[in-house]
Amino acid sequence: MKQYLVVLLIGLSLYSCDFPDYYWKKMPECKVEIAVNHVSYLELYSPEDFRYTFITFIQENEEIIMHTKFVSENGCITVPILVEKWDKLEGMLKANGESYPKELYELNWSLQDRNGRTLVVYEDMHCIID
Repeated sequence: MKQYLVVLLIGLSLYSCDFPDYYWKKMPECKVEIAVNHVSYLELYSPEDFRYTFITFIQENEEIIMHTKFVSENGCITVPILVEKWDKLEGMLKANGESYPKELYELNWSLQDRNGRTLVVYEDMHCIID
């Protein structure tokens, strides 16, 4: 009886979580590495058009950049993302992603002009359980 209760509780807790629709689907394979300027490429798309894989954090000058692979059915492209909001990524930064899921669910970003450069800027993502 206890086993059924445990299974029921786990099922209810998963059901109550707000997982993205594609959470249980396999990540598309990167069939083609897109070799163009990432900004001009991303101007054609929105965040919902991709799935995302974390690569690493790199400090450049006084900015922290999250290198991320953007994956779609058309191919994939590695994109540096400027992170300024750390509410969901602080723990991941401290561990540089070690022991964290590689996929970044519901990543939201925008293209912004900063000091004469157009950057991909992190806006938000699905919460990460630390």
